[in-house]
Amino acid sequence: KFNTGFLDLQIHNDLPVTVETMSFRLVNKSDGIVIASGIFTNILPNESVKDSFDLAGKEVTGVLLGEIIEVKTEPSSGPVLIDADKGVRISMNVRDLEPEYATAVFPAQDLVTDTQEVVYNLGRAAITEMMISSGSVIMTVHSTIEEEILLDYRIPLSGKDGDYNQPLVQLISIPPASPGETQIVERKIPLDNFVISYMGKDPTQAPFFNTVYSELVASIVYSGKERSISLSDSVFIEFGFVDIKPAFAYGDFGNNEFSLVEETEVDFLKQFDGNINFEEVTMLVQIENGFGIRADLNVNSLKSVNSKTGTTINLTRPNFIGETINIPKAFNPPFIPHRQGFMFNSSNSNIKSFLENLPNKIVSDLKVKSDPSSDGYLTDFIFRESNLKANLQFNIPLALSLGNLQLTQKQQFDFNKLKNFDKVKSADFMLRVDNEFPIDIKVQMEFLDQNDTVLLVLFTDNNRVDAADINPGSEKTLGPKRSFLLASVDETNLDILRDAVKVRTRAIFDTPGSQRYKMFSNYELSTKLSADFIYEQSL
Repeated sequence: KFNTGFLDLQIHNDLPVTVETMSFRLVNKSDGIVIASGIFTNILPNESVKDSFDLAGKEVTGVLLGEIIEVKTEPSSGPVLIDADKGVRISMNVRDLEPEYATAVFPAQDLVTDTQEVVYNLGRAAITEMMISSGSVIMTVHSTIEEEILLDYRIPLSGKDGDYNQPLVQLISIPPASPGETQIVERKIPLDNFVISYMGKDPTQAPFFNTVYSELVASIVYSGKERSISLSDSVFIEFGFVDIKPAFAYGDFGNNEFSLVEETEVDFLKQFDGNINFEEVTMLVQIENGFGIRADLNVNSLKSVNSKTGTTINLTRPNFIGETINIPKAFNPPFIPHRQGFMFNSSNSNIKSFLENLPNKIVSDLKVKSDPSSDGYLTDFIFRESNLKANLQFNIPLALSLGNLQLTQKQQFDFNKLKNFDKVKSADFMLRVDNEFPIDIKVQMEFLDQNDTVLLVLFTDNNRVDAADINPGSEKTLGPKRSFLLASVDETNLDILRDAVKVRTRAIFDTPGSQRYKMFSNYELSTKLSADFIYEQSL
């Protein structure tokens, strides 16, 4: 049954006389219901006439029969020659058919042919091309068609591993729906390692960015079985990109500002206390831009923070602190990050006092503005390994003087684990110290409770450790110098030790008269604690 549609009928008169009247009708063979009927008049020789018949509301059941009810010609003015192969010709054509329902054996045919340019909202970014590290197209299909549907989905302007001769093509089979039910199929189409153009169907015409062109064809698969389809049947297809992680992207990424206040731990200085005086010190700030995007960097401040003393020193240097620094973009191809360095020394900054503060952390306050003057050429790029980073490289001299500089190390301690320690009445402790530094050192040990409160201090007297001997030729020490420190602990202090859970070794360096010594990275100070216990004996 047709909701809308038309039958176009054309009558051509091949006779040498005028057809005065011709009537016809088109009926269902099965039930004789008239589908179309009409009368044509005054059809001149070798001329034709046309008419259209509305099929709306007509129900066709199988085979149609065409019936010529009457053909009447006008008399000729005399004898005429009639060709036996000629007469009245009838041609029919149907158009604009929209069935309300149909039952038939359907041939293979396309139900949907769709091309789309999907525009993605990527914020300020205008992307022209992207290689996808991971991600998918999620496609959901709802079909009430009682035939198998084959979906052909493709992104013509794409290429596996960047080869546009291997575009994304995916064939998806949708099983027939049961009568009165909906077949729902969801498929995840991997996009891993595909390069996709975001410039639409024609890269030479707008839109030039953020637009992916795709093609979708939904076809009926021929089964040879009689099926029913009505206007209430449908094929609904929904698809889109999800969880996209780019390996690289090209385009214009817009103007963006980032502010960062960050604390960086300074591990190599955090165990020191006291005063240190460097002969000379330098620091190189190495900035690396791995983005194909120009940036402006503003270093608002760099602070040396010593949490133990509560002292903070702001780094100063002209043309760096508080200034706008232009960071050119990386180069490609081949991919080469842009690098530039800024040297800090005693003549252009306060780097010496900055480090002599013995910071346990450096606090940086930065602002970065990317692509501050976009050229609109869509030639910027981002790679998966792209980053913007700044490294601080310290060059600390080998010669320095030390004033009450203290090096500490803390570790777990529990005398109660010793067998029969509760019966110990007194103890003689001996600390063996191997000193590889060319400086006399004072060493003491602090026993702490769970809250790091000092309970007892050993080796407070006669605790000087001899300096190692120096080789005059190399100015390095000949090796560690061994010293022994002694301390006696009575029963009262032993009771205090029973509450200790940690021990902190404190080494105090001091160079009288600001005398400078050369230091080498392999110098070590090692300790070993031993004890002789006197036990209470019961008879």
